[in-house]
Amino acid sequence: MAKGRHHLQRGAAILAAVLAVGVTSTVGAAPNARIETVQAPAWLLRGGEKLPLEAGTQLKNRDRILTGAEARVVVEFADGSAFRIGERSEVLVNAMQQAGGRFSGGIDLKSGDLRLISHDYEESPVKRAINVRFGEVVAAVRSESDLTGTADSARDAVALRDGAAVFSHPMAAEKTELTTPLSVYEARHGEAPTVQTIDRFEGATWGLRTQPFYDGGSQQKQGRWWLRFGVFEKNEVLALHDRLRAAGFAPRIVPQAVAGGHRYELRLLNLVTEREAQSLAERLVASLQLPLAEIRQKP
Repeated sequence: MAKGRHHLQRGAAILAAVLAVGVTSTVGAAPNARIETVQAPAWLLRGGEKLPLEAGTQLKNRDRILTGAEARVVVEFADGSAFRIGERSEVLVNAMQQAGGRFSGGIDLKSGDLRLISHDYEESPVKRAINVRFGEVVAAVRSESDLTGTADSARDAVALRDGAAVFSHPMAAEKTELTTPLSVYEARHGEAPTVQTIDRFEGATWGLRTQPFYDGGSQQKQGRWWLRFGVFEKNEVLALHDRLRAAGFAPRIVPQAVAGGHRYELRLLNLVTEREAQSLAERLVASLQLPLAEIRQKP
């Protein structure tokens, strides 16, 4: 009986892998938040599950995003704002809703780096109320704004690159509105916040913490390039599939009919360019000892 249960479990696993379509939904109004770009490794924590993050995923309240080494994630809000997540970061999204031409939402950076960019569009004005928590520092964004912040074991700090935001902190008696580019609102742990300015070079350095890498293996929903790792027997493809998922990538298993049954092809989809695909293929050989993948393009 134990052997029979084992085969049933393996069969269920491969069926789930073959039919997997991520956690993307396309039903209803524009999503509150959607994953635009993924440079893995990155994961989505939802309802007790830890899933590799996929481009096109629509986020729900209480979703949590984790990123690994050299990872980047770009998320778009319904109001046209976007936030970028740097490597080794943990971010929670919550309180997202659309009502009466107004979008509201909350971003909680637990650790790592995050940049929020919000624009006002004359052709489609949307009122916004976005609160971004960088550790214990809270930035309230109600209009056009561009800010980059960090939260780590020593301090929480936010640099205003453009626009305006109102800042608060548990140890500050009053809120502080910043409108001067390259102003930094910083709070070392256990201390009251201070405001200082940085030069353009340091401001650019802050921006690089969340900027997607060139050749970083960018995946987007409309990406037409993909990697083919080969055709395998059932147990072998499941083992490779599980290794990739555990490492923060979202592979697909595609069955191939052969004499006497099936073999299974393993793919990574939605890469933006051929160069991005090549870079990722080489990285996976080095980091996970996977076979060098063939690079394919959707017709």
